[in-house]
Amino acid sequence: MGFTKKIKDGLKHAVQECFDGSAGYAAAGLGAAMHGGSRDTFAHPGTLMGPREVELLRSRTAGNNVNDEWAAAAAQLAQDTPKQYSPHALKEAVIDFNGVGKGHDELVEKDGKMVYMQTMMWLVSGDDKYARNAADIIWAWSTTNRVFKGQNAPLEAGWGVASMARSAELLKHTWPGWNSVVEAAFLSWVDRLIMPELRSEALSRLPLGNWHSTIAECKGQLAILKGDRRLLDEALSDWRRVMDAYLQPCGECTETKRDLYHSQFGLGGLIQLAEVAWQQGLDLYSYGDSKLCRAMEFHAAITNGKQPRECCYPLKGIGFLPCGWEVGWNHYAGRWGVSMPETEAMLRAKRPERYVFHWGLGTLSHYGSAQALAAAGGGDDGNSQQR
Repeated sequence: MGFTKKIKDGLKHAVQECFDGSAGYAAAGLGAAMHGGSRDTFAHPGTLMGPREVELLRSRTAGNNVNDEWAAAAAQLAQDTPKQYSPHALKEAVIDFNGVGKGHDELVEKDGKMVYMQTMMWLVSGDDKYARNAADIIWAWSTTNRVFKGQNAPLEAGWGVASMARSAELLKHTWPGWNSVVEAAFLSWVDRLIMPELRSEALSRLPLGNWHSTIAECKGQLAILKGDRRLLDEALSDWRRVMDAYLQPCGECTETKRDLYHSQFGLGGLIQLAEVAWQQGLDLYSYGDSKLCRAMEFHAAITNGKQPRECCYPLKGIGFLPCGWEVGWNHYAGRWGVSMPETEAMLRAKRPERYVFHWGLGTLSHYGSAQALAAAGGGDDGNSQQR
């Protein structure tokens, strides 16, 4: 039986099991096997979008391959993204639990959010002003911030810097105005103040969950920007540890009982790092018999108003966050043809995704991209794959 068919058949059975009590599921995972490319090189731009996804995004701007969902997402982004923007960089960021103190609003809610929105507007519009705004945000934090600490600092660093690193990678490889001085300042700031937080000893005292998922994604994106294979390996090791401890075979996670919001926080980092790795030729999506797919269906069902049989407790915080849903759905349903009815129904009701924390805009970047790239030739995701 071919690998793709095994994945489809296995996941279909496993997802159904979560809700109807049927026994067993087919083993179909291949861990972190290479699906294309070389382990010794990096593909650029390497973010949630690879080169062909970026090309597709730009071609849609020119009126090619446009669909109503994508057009609505582009219009929403244009409405939400100001052409005049001033960064909110702080000399000192001291952020305690629950975002209390100085830094959360400035780094995460304002500049971390806006840097990616400005970058995406540059790709969509081709207007140099948006690229300059994004670069200004990165430059401002890199040259202004001298203190970054606090009880919540590791998580806050992961949220904000993941968006900055992803934006820097896209700007570096798509915008002629990108300046190596900005990049050097950013990486110096990251090495001095951010990496110590992403490797904080305090993380070892927390159960593996949404903090570690977010930080793993941030490390992975920084690794691609820096061309640092050891850092990418560190990020992937963190990701696997979270996957093993956080997600149950049926898709429930250790924070589901806490509330759906924090569960989505955790899922978002896991999905997004899986896509970053995929763009580098590494298949994390299959890991653990593809239980990431089952986790998406499990939690989408809750968002859709259902209560999976495993949840014999009150469900809290039932609301939608744009935490990589479109990215994961594009992979499993778009590339592999897996039926994901709960995720599909949820996304149909929630499009277009906006951008919050370190995830979102997936309707713009990923809706229909697998099918469009397959139709254009070169593989279902634009990479040369062997399965």
